[in-house]
Amino acid sequence: MTPLHETRAMKRLLPLAVACLLAAACDGDATGPDDSAGVPQRYTVVPIQIPAGTAPGPSTFIPAAINGSGQVVLTPFFTAHMFVLWSGGSLATLPAPYLATANGLNDAGQVVGCTGSVFGSEERRPLLGEAGRTWYLAGAGLERACALDLNDAGVVVGEAGPQRRSRAFVLSGGRLTFLDVPGDSTSQAAAVNAAGHVAVNSLRTEPVPCPNMSPTTGRASLWRDGRLVPLGVLKYAAAGPGQVADVARFVHTARDLNDRDEVVGSSWGMVCTPDGS
Repeated sequence: MTPLHETRAMKRLLPLAVACLLAAACDGDATGPDDSAGVPQRYTVVPIQIPAGTAPGPSTFIPAAINGSGQVVLTPFFTAHMFVLWSGGSLATLPAPYLATANGLNDAGQVVGCTGSVFGSEERRPLLGEAGRTWYLAGAGLERACALDLNDAGVVVGEAGPQRRSRAFVLSGGRLTFLDVPGDSTSQAAAVNAAGHVAVNSLRTEPVPCPNMSPTTGRASLWRDGRLVPLGVLKYAAAGPGQVADVARFVHTARDLNDRDEVVGSSWGMVCTPDGS
């Protein structure tokens, strides 16, 4: 790993008014519809206060992830050279480049993210932060990359290469593995669970039957035990009579997975009338 150095600064922007909040379960009279045993019936919204002077100048922070102990990592919105770790009202900071984003947090308090602005700067390098220090993740192929998640064993996943032509990667015990999906031009490792199984997204461009449909299709897969398992497509009806919902051409995106290999995500696409409109 290579010690972190600051990237070049961007023009100063006015901070947005953002309130950081945490919804925490608490005891009390049931106010929700679910009275199952062990299910919280009421939540308290806890503001996450970042005192003035924590970061130099006017700074805005946005919550990026929460771990099993309730610790939250807040990522800067343009103006701070740090990440903030919040835990039960106490704050700790990690150094970060001026343009950097935190994406994942494990139960050991390790943070992963990357340099680059929220507008998709090509100047991206993957970051790992822990114990008050931040490092660049090094390796052949990670010169331009972004770390998106990590598990408690320190396995880091993300995407490497130029945006729209990226490759999903897994960094485990110093070993770097790229997860290329056959036939797809772009891949991304979005999340990893305790077993080291990875939710992978990939895209391809292919001809479409209707001129108004996007030529980009995407699918989600689960990488486990050295093989990619396609997650399939959603089955739902077209928007109206005479229209065709070609779900095989939709973009299916995995967002996260749990330790039971259950994956959540989203799907979007377009429908086409018989006349091609």
